[in-house]
Formats: sequence, C-alpha cells, structure tokens
Amino acid sequence: MRFTCQLMGATAVAMAMLASESAGAEKAPPERDQIAAKYTWDLSDLYESEQQWEQHYKQIEQEIAELSKLKGTTGRSPEELFRVLQLRDQLDVQLDKLYAYAMQKFDQDVRQTAAQALVSRARTLSVKYREASAWLEPELTSLPEEQIREWLKQPKLAVYRHYFDDLFRMKPHILPPRQEQLLAMATKACNAAATTYSLLTNTELRYNRIEDDEGNQITVTSPVFYDLIYSKNRRLRRDAYLALHRSYLELQRSLAALLEGAVQRDWFFARARGYRSCLEAALHPENLPTSVYTNLIETINK
Repeated sequence: MRFTCQLMGATAVAMAMLASESAGAEKAPPERDQIAAKYTWDLSDLYESEQQWEQHYKQIEQEIAELSKLKGTTGRSPEELFRVLQLRDQLDVQLDKLYAYAMQKFDQDVRQTAAQALVSRARTLSVKYREASAWLEPELTSLPEEQIREWLKQPKLAVYRHYFDDLFRMKPHILPPRQEQLLAMATKACNAAATTYSLLTNTELRYNRIEDDEGNQITVTSPVFYDLIYSKNRRLRRDAYLALHRSYLELQRSLAALLEGAVQRDWFFARARGYRSCLEAALHPENLPTSVYTNLIETINK
C-alpha cells in the first residue's frame, strides 16, 4: 500500500543518514518518533483519534445488525433491493476505512500489542459482517433473473448491472445461507497462517549485515533491502539480496509449515464451493478460464 511504501522509504532514508555519520560503524535504526514528521503519514486523515475509531466501530456494529434485519426483502421491489445493496456497499467502504487505520497503526511498530489488538478487532468485525450478510447472495440468486434484469433498467439500479452479471455467472458456486455463514465464520481461523507469517517475518527475523559502498556495515532489513536493490553497484545488490534471504532461510521450516497451512486453506474453500482446483477458484471470480493462466506459463517456459 502507499502508506507502507512511504514508511519503507522513510526508514531507509533515516538509516542512510545515520550510517553516513560514522564510517565503518552502524547505529540502531531510529524509532518512529525520531523520524522527521515529513517522512511519516498522518492517520488523522482517517480518524482524528482512536476514540473516534472506537465510535465508528460501534456505529458499524449497529449497521451490520440493521443489514441482518433486511433478510427476505430484496425481492419485494426495486426500491428494497436498492436499499439493501446501498447499505452493503456503505459497510464495505466503512470496514475498509476501519481496517486501514488499524493496519497502518500496526505498521508503525509491529511490536506494539495495542496496535495488534486493533487489527484483530477490525478483522473480527469483518467476519461478523460476512456472517450477517451471508444470506444476501443466496437470496439474490434465488430471485427470477428476468425480474432482476427488468429492475436493472431503472437508473439507480443500472450501476449494479455488471455486479449481477457476475453474480448469476457465479450462481453454481454460491451456497445456501447457512453454509455461506459457516464459511464466513471460518475465515479468521483459516487466515491464521497468513497472520502468523506476517508477525513472524516482521518481528522475529534476525537480519544480516553487509558492507555498503563506503565501507559502512549496514543491517539489511526489508525496508533497507528495497532501497539497496536499486543501487547501481551490482555487488551491493547481490549482497543485499543474499543477506535478506538468508534471514528467511533461518526460518524455512516454520515458513514451509505456514505455507502448507495457506495451501490447505485455499483448498478447503475451493472444495467447499465446488471448484476443481484452487486455480479455478482464484480465476473464476474474474471470469478467467484456467487455460489463460496455463497457456501463459507454457509460453513463458518455451
């Protein structure tokens, strides 16, 4: 994301400035409060305070409950359908905002448990939303397609034409409401491997040091790596690449186990929805046949 890229660049700049102060010596990376404000992002554009974030969190909880109460109303009239779709869209945007703030707070310092708690709560609320809206797509696909097509001629619903094209195409893989709800409930648990990977690689990696162009010893963290990899010095690029990936190799067994967990997650959801493979499950929502992917790979390998 743009915010994360800014942080990487800011950290790299700050470390380079410190390294240049003393040839052959390395200083610890600066804490965030030691970095000039112009190199950090301003989260007040999202929320002025965590208290405001909390207030919005409670508001979203109420709107999720409101969406649940609308079950069974979408087929009554074009107005009722539009009302449900609008509320769903608003919740999507608001949840994205809530999660973005929590994630950027976490990215400021992944060691802070308070920020980890915000991210966890945002993810939990997202799961609650999925559970509460699990009835929606099964209900929409149960409505006569001819009726929906007729309603879509109305200007306010016309914006959803492409959405319904995709929805009816996906109908064979949309499950009954209770099954959709169970899949939603499983989402957070099934993403445990990805969450653990993020924490492990951001807090537990032991980074290696290399020598830069001026003879300074520098620690190749992920942000520093993304700066060094564009160096004009081929030796420095090579050393940076090897140094960072040696850090990952020290955790190769743990990372392999987490990768297996991610693969099992994808296979679970693919099978649950009736897909023949994880590849088909990944491409079908984008209306891409698997042959497009396999042909591309075959062409590249020729």
